[in-house]
Amino acid sequence: MYVDGRFAAVRHRSRGGAIWLLRQWRHSLCRPGLRHDLVVVIAVAWAPLLLITLFEGRAIDAVREPFLEDLNAQVRLLVALPLLIAAEPLIHCRSRYIVGPFLERRLIASEDEPRFRALVEQSEAMRTSGLMAIALAVATTVLSGWIWHQNWSLRSGVWYVSAHPNGTVSLTLGGWWYVFVSLNVFRFVLLRWYYRLLVWYQFLWHVSRLKLNLNPLHPDRTGGLGFLALSVAALGLGFLAQTTALAARIGGRILHDGASLDSFVAQMWIAPIFLTLLSILPLSFFSLRLVQARLKGAVDYGSLATRYVDSFRRKWLDDSTAQETGLLGSSDIQSLADLGNSYQVAASVRLLPVSLPALLVHTLMLAAPFIPLALTKIPLDELIRQVVEKVI
Repeated sequence: MYVDGRFAAVRHRSRGGAIWLLRQWRHSLCRPGLRHDLVVVIAVAWAPLLLITLFEGRAIDAVREPFLEDLNAQVRLLVALPLLIAAEPLIHCRSRYIVGPFLERRLIASEDEPRFRALVEQSEAMRTSGLMAIALAVATTVLSGWIWHQNWSLRSGVWYVSAHPNGTVSLTLGGWWYVFVSLNVFRFVLLRWYYRLLVWYQFLWHVSRLKLNLNPLHPDRTGGLGFLALSVAALGLGFLAQTTALAARIGGRILHDGASLDSFVAQMWIAPIFLTLLSILPLSFFSLRLVQARLKGAVDYGSLATRYVDSFRRKWLDDSTAQETGLLGSSDIQSLADLGNSYQVAASVRLLPVSLPALLVHTLMLAAPFIPLALTKIPLDELIRQVVEKVI
């Protein structure tokens, strides 16, 4: 979290969980530390699988679904996992522009500023909790074992399981590494992502309960909270990783299991919309305050407008002397127009500090990984032809 030009200090605590433990965050997404972390994660989660499956002869052939043709594993470990890791410092760096303006714009009432600063430090402590990182690591290990016993024992012909004459299957050496190391790392990073998302929810919930100085005349039409829309874009990379992983899983089912794309259409529609709703959910905590600001603005500036137009009418319509003098050179008309514009701004404060076009772009970005799947159903040239016909 970033407030007053500096990161809130949380002393005597680890700073960032398993991968970022004991490392101070920096302001650049492309810092050397991030590149090092990505290389380490790929070296631990993916490279051993390649070596083991090459040794076992399951990397290219020998089974129905060899390692290098497993679309789900390749995309999950080489695309989705790095995206999730890269998303964390991006969000932390952008917190300067998401959290800081609360104080810089004096949106927090002076009597609640100490509470706001305490919330920032509390959220930072929760985000970097070492105990929570350990708990998440244990949870992912238990989850990996449960998923293996519940689901994967029913599959055969894939590189990570070996079939036996009695009809049972067991994990290969590569399968053991995949289930309890590679997927463990992926699930840990994913669960940590959602844990930190909950921390963000909790922070904004408590901030929305503080006394806020929202100005209904602010040109962003959100009382000055328009900067919170940056959080939607900041969350986009992490949610894009999840839709990418889902698209790869669907693609693998179509490619190797002969599944039909039609059976996954609901998931392809619901996932981007649901994740967009998760992005804007914490912003809705301020909706009640924005409604109050809009109503108060409409009443206050409505009263001001009434007094002004009454004075304008008395001066220019009821007073014959003023009519003889004429409006030429008077600024009253321009003031009347400016007052009308101000009233329109105050009366049109939005319920969410994010615009509809921004949400549409965000949703389309999350849906982008499903486009290659759609091309398996409709050829690209046919898809372009249909779009052009509907547009023209």
